[in-house]
Amino acid sequence: MSKKKLILKAFEELDAEMLDVLLNDGQSYQDVHKETFVAELKSYFSDLRNDRDYKTDFKAVRGMCTNCNKGKKGYSFINSDGESFMSMVFEESDDDYTDIYKCSSFKTFDREITEEWVGIHFYEEDKVDYRPTEVHIREQKECDRAVKELEMEIKTEGILSKNFYVSWVSTYRHLHSIGDIFTDKSYRYKNEVSGYLWILEPLAEVLEKSDLARELLQEFIAFPLITHETIQDWLIRADYHFPYYKFATEYKADYQQDLFITGRIKIRLSEHWYLQNIAVILNKYSNWIPDYNPLKEAEDFVASEQDDDMFPF
Repeated sequence: MSKKKLILKAFEELDAEMLDVLLNDGQSYQDVHKETFVAELKSYFSDLRNDRDYKTDFKAVRGMCTNCNKGKKGYSFINSDGESFMSMVFEESDDDYTDIYKCSSFKTFDREITEEWVGIHFYEEDKVDYRPTEVHIREQKECDRAVKELEMEIKTEGILSKNFYVSWVSTYRHLHSIGDIFTDKSYRYKNEVSGYLWILEPLAEVLEKSDLARELLQEFIAFPLITHETIQDWLIRADYHFPYYKFATEYKADYQQDLFITGRIKIRLSEHWYLQNIAVILNKYSNWIPDYNPLKEAEDFVASEQDDDMFPF
């Protein structure tokens, strides 16, 4: 069997160890060193083998890129359910592959892909030509400082209180933006701090509504009788100010220890007490909440009229 066929067979069998032997030392694949390329494949293949929800009887199906490297040939690795773990361009010489890289605009010649999985991913720091700029170095130091501050607080206190994480989020929220998802470049050094900000930024923002939650809770407690009619207006207003709370929270709460856990981080529960109660009430009476909140509809209508005034065409 030729070397190229052995490489394809290793991909089909999720055998990264064999790819480590077959791929060339000193060569780059997908713009990263061979060692980095194989290490990422090892991690990805391990996840695929351990996931019992998918079949792993993958076969290499010929195809080509239809966009960035239009016309370049390669293979998509598809199981018997039509699911592809990845489509890749294989640039080749007579007896070897000179480059192998993931393709997100791939079309197979004679078989349809029902679902394409994410595949492997590399950060800018992984690339062979990566040269950090002064901005990168400064940003990396700031990310490292943010993570160290947070993890030191967790280690020292065992739990995060708003006095710490509200100011921490305010200081470091610029390191994480939803816009990062839509850029071609991502940096490993931002990964950890972004993970913490995904968790803590919504908590910090919702705490700004604590006073409103307290007022709504006091209003609810004052109802002499709970019926659909008596609390209908309250439900609409509460749902408007706290959207998605009717689906309850996913937090694992421990009332005795005054904490809830999110993303393995312990958060002071009592600081979210009013908000937690609003969530419980909205969830309990969620069937009484209109599918389309009239306050939100009115807000959208005003916004659309303002747009019409600005752009009357």
